[in-house]
Amino acid sequence: MSTPFSDDPVLTTSKVFDTPIPSLLKKNEQFKHMLFVKQKRQFKHSLFAKLQQNYMGPLILPSRIAAQQHGTLCMPAVLLASGRQVQIRLRPLWFILLYLVCLVLNLLFMGKSILRPLNVYLTYAWASYLPIALIGIIGAIGSLRLKNPPFEGKVTQPVIFMIPTIARLDTVPALKRVVDSILLCAPQHLSSFTIHIITEEDAMGIPDLQRVYRFHPQVTLIIVPAAYRTVNGTKYKSRANQYALEYRHAYDLDRNDVFVYHGDDDTGIGPDTIWSIAHFLKEKSGRYDLAQGVLTYPHQLCPSWFCKLADSLRPADDLTRFLFFTGLLGRPLAGLHGEHLLVRASVEHTIGWDFGASVKVEDAYFGMYFSQRYPGRSTFLPSCSYGASPATVSDLVKQRRRWAAGLFALFFDRRISIPAKWSLCYATFNWVAGILQHVGVVLILSYFFNGFNTSPAFQVFIYVWCFNLAYFLWLYLEGLRMNLDASQAARWTYFVLPWIVIMLMPAFSFVEAWAALLGLKDFLLKKKGFEVISKKI
Repeated sequence: MSTPFSDDPVLTTSKVFDTPIPSLLKKNEQFKHMLFVKQKRQFKHSLFAKLQQNYMGPLILPSRIAAQQHGTLCMPAVLLASGRQVQIRLRPLWFILLYLVCLVLNLLFMGKSILRPLNVYLTYAWASYLPIALIGIIGAIGSLRLKNPPFEGKVTQPVIFMIPTIARLDTVPALKRVVDSILLCAPQHLSSFTIHIITEEDAMGIPDLQRVYRFHPQVTLIIVPAAYRTVNGTKYKSRANQYALEYRHAYDLDRNDVFVYHGDDDTGIGPDTIWSIAHFLKEKSGRYDLAQGVLTYPHQLCPSWFCKLADSLRPADDLTRFLFFTGLLGRPLAGLHGEHLLVRASVEHTIGWDFGASVKVEDAYFGMYFSQRYPGRSTFLPSCSYGASPATVSDLVKQRRRWAAGLFALFFDRRISIPAKWSLCYATFNWVAGILQHVGVVLILSYFFNGFNTSPAFQVFIYVWCFNLAYFLWLYLEGLRMNLDASQAARWTYFVLPWIVIMLMPAFSFVEAWAALLGLKDFLLKKKGFEVISKKI
């Protein structure tokens, strides 16, 4: 393996330039506000040692104005970093209100119970979400204890921000937004941090990244050779993660005191993200090895209103189902997200990412293996990341389709024990069965068989149906609120958009269920490939 920076002259030390670094900075108007940089001609190969040598002072941009003056730091999510904080506590009282409204309406207008095949099927099909809803409610109650006050001071534990990317020209703008948000926020409370951008050697965006970040010693571009192969033949993002893991091992960056923050090339951070990381390192790093936070989706990062509203479900799902397993049980049995994920470097090296050639949901696999080997060692990050929803409905379907295909493959993977994967697989099968439970499909069938009578076979199931319906209404509305907070949205949107989301929920559920069904088809036909959707903002 090559030494750090040796294959990347633009990101190397000043000795490759004919002119000293300070002279270059004076000539470049874009960097005129940066601190004077001490020229170093010799440096150790350890990346953190390089940071400690003060080769270049930290980039401190505490205000929105400073971010705007910095040029590339004018991306939307970076501007959000200096706005109001997302309120991540859920409101269970709103769920109770929705449940009572649903119950009253159903008791008033629901027909009499009948024992016909369709009604018997609906009785149990529409009740099958009850375990998921109950787990979610417990997780939501747990969210009431989350606190993330502003952090004072700095922590010295090393943190690596790892961002895998294909660096296509259409994905580079979002990637810059992500890197810039880290450069803006991390120096405030992290004394030792570095950013690892991992990409393939044929990536078209490499020259642009080298040009933009040439004066940032915190940014390291790690290029995965085309000839690189893992032991188990892992492909796609897992292969890049495994190469980055081996890179860290070669330079002694997989120590017990080092933590790796996994990001995505469209998911930025804010001050609250750094506060939670600093609190974790100072107060919890001795007890826990992994922490997962909340993913939010600012609306200005997505051109499609349908997609940005459809992703309202996801922040609330993090604070319910994911918080129950990862935070309360200390075992990420619901899987993990590949971003806003903090892992101890030594633990990540032990588990690895070499899961095999067919794996498409490497984050879920990592969560399963972690649950088996380190039970009780995970917790929850009480903060947000700021990502982009798919740009089109077609892209949304492609994304969910890939997830579903990967999750079905996980279910039939014998390397993962049944107890470790039962909850994730139960949720996945309910997801794909949603196409047969969709209200539109049910109404069409009931027209031909029951004359629009969709009553349960047993009246008591009305209470279960209303519980499940109220739970998903509540998830969408609470998730929408958090996404609006992340968007720094106008106050009127908090009153208008909830009604639009309620009206569009049948369309959201149909698209989600259809994508899951296509994912099941891909799994059965053993379709290969890993399509990365474009997120240009």
